[in-house]
Amino acid sequence: MEFANPLGIGQGPSLFLAVIGEFVAPLLLIIGYKTRFAAIPALITMLVAAVIVHSADPFGTQEKAWLYAVIFMTIILLGPGKFSLDKK
Repeated sequence: MEFANPLGIGQGPSLFLAVIGEFVAPLLLIIGYKTRFAAIPALITMLVAAVIVHSADPFGTQEKAWLYAVIFMTIILLGPGKFSLDKK
């Protein structure tokens, strides 16, 4: 089994960055810890998915990645809510 290498940095580093962007960062977002910082790797992962991995696909396939990218950008711009760990 092989992992995709969309950035040309190798399969291992690509897998590591994908795990950070799709698992670790969203966990931090869920608990509200370092929210703006955690949204950055998630945003970059979704932009890579939309622009590089699914570039030849129709918009219907890219739509979910773009939607998540907009949501993560909104979190970066607006910050955490009043019930997050960042506010305490």
